Amino acid sequence: MKADIDTLKRIGQNKKDALFGYLFYRRVSIHITRLLLATGITPNQVTIFAFLLAVVSAVLFYSGGYWSVITGAILLNIRVVFDCVDGELARIKGLQSARGAMLDSTLGLLAVILVFIALALGMYRVAGILWVWPVALLCVSGKLMSSFVALQANSVSMPPAGSIRFDRVTSNLQFNIGWGGGANELVILLGAILNQMFPALIAIAVLSNAQWIAQLLLNLKRAGGTAR
Repeated sequence: MKADIDTLKRIGQNKKDALFGYLFYRRVSIHITRLLLATGITPNQVTIFAFLLAVVSAVLFYSGGYWSVITGAILLNIRVVFDCVDGELARIKGLQSARGAMLDSTLGLLAVILVFIALALGMYRVAGILWVWPVALLCVSGKLMSSFVALQANSVSMPPAGSIRFDRVTSNLQFNIGWGGGANELVILLGAILNQMFPALIAIAVLSNAQWIAQLLLNLKRAGGTAR
C-alpha cells in the first residue's frame, strides 16, 4: 500500500512544492486523490468544490463570531487540500488541460479575494477596525503579484537552474523556499484560534508581499544581462 502511495506521489505531485504544502497538505491530499481515482469525479469538479469551500469560509468570516471564524479557517485549510487534489488527479489520470489550469488559477485567485474581503468586512463590522481595509488589500495584492511575477518568469527565456548561488544552495532541498502552499491559510487558522486575526492579516500582508518582491529580485538576477 505504501508503494502505491509513493507511486501516486511520483506521478501526481510536483517535484518540489512550497514548504507548507510539502509538510502538511500534500501528505493528506494524496490519500484523497487515491480514493477519487476509482470514481468518475473529474479534476475540474474538485476545483469547483474547493472554490465552494472558500465561499462558505467567506460567509463564516463575514459573520465575525469567534467559532464561525474558526470553522471558516478550518474549511479554508481543507480547501487547500482539495486544491492539491485536483492537480494530482489530473496528472495521474492524464487529464491535464489548458482549460483546467485556467479554471484552477481563476477560481483560486477569486477565492483569495473573497476570503480577505470577507475577513475585512467581518472585523470591521464586529470590532470597527478601520485599518483592516488597507491590510486586507495588501494581502490580496501579495497573492496577485506573486501570481503575476511567476507568470512573467514563465513567459520569458530564463537561464537554467543553478545560474546563481541561491539556486545551487536550494537545489538539494525537497521543497521550495518561499511564502505559499497554504501558508496564508495556516496563519489565518492560527489567528482564528488565538482570536488575533488582525495581527494575522498584518503578518500575511508583510510576508506575502515580501515573497513576490524577493522572487522578482531573484528572477532579475537569474536573467542577468539577457537581451530584451
